[in-house]
Parts: sequence; structure tokens; C-alpha cells
Amino acid sequence: MDDKSEFRISYNLTVVLEKLGVNFLRISNSEIVNADKISHFEITFGGKIKIYFKNGSFTYSSRGYLKEIKEYFGL
Repeated sequence: MDDKSEFRISYNLTVVLEKLGVNFLRISNSEIVNADKISHFEITFGGKIKIYFKNGSFTYSSRGYLKEIKEYFGL
């Protein structure tokens, strides 16, 4: 499996996140990411976080998960 893998599933993401373990982080209502693959991130003016991955790709978190993301990284 390469670093650009994406999976589409029909399960509840809360259940999936519980099974994945501590390295995975929910960043929106529809997206879970592997925190070990994150290179860096920046907070945007709109309160979202732009998340950059080690493979060069990026995504955005939703504002509703900002608190959980900050807590995960100890910010």
C-alpha cells in the first residue's frame, strides 16, 4: 500500500476510528487521517487547518474538529 491510498467505506466513521487505534485522527465528518503521515499543518483564517502529508498531498479539516486536532497534537 502506498502513501496515497484512500478508502471509501459504508461504516460509521466513529466505529472505524475506534478500531483503527491511536495513530488515526478524525478531521471532519467524512475524513480520518493517519497522524503518522502528517508532515505539518497551518491554521487558516477561516478557522480550518490545512494538513500537509509527507507524500506532498494536503487536505483541510473542518472547524468543528479544530479542538480535537489541537488536543491530539498537544497545542
